[in-house]
Amino acid sequence: MTSATDILDAVVIGAGWAGLGVSHALMQRGLRHRVLERHRIGETWRTQRWDSFRINTANIQTVMPGDSYVGSDPDGAMTSGEFVAMLEDYARRHALPVETGTPVTDLVASDGLYRLTIPRGSLCARMW
Repeated sequence: MTSATDILDAVVIGAGWAGLGVSHALMQRGLRHRVLERHRIGETWRTQRWDSFRINTANIQTVMPGDSYVGSDPDGAMTSGEFVAMLEDYARRHALPVETGTPVTDLVASDGLYRLTIPRGSLCARMW
């Protein structure tokens, strides 16, 4: 049986742009959560983009929630490496609860909870 203190308010699967942005919003609301990433923060940007790939929005528009653009090239476009660095920095600065190297191998809804299976056991999050 899972105790109420072991139950998270939410679990976010994936530590990319969207996952980190959602984590930031959850933290702003004081909700207990974790971000689970099967490899590293921004993994698809590291391994599933070609070397010359650039973000398709201007730097001034490529900001994470709660951040604002600071830089010398507002009309430029980040490389995938620069984008990954931005994601890592964002997670660090906001102390987001990211667990890298943590794939989710099963997700089941049962008894008002989501039960997630990860390599070291399982996690539970409330169904809203």
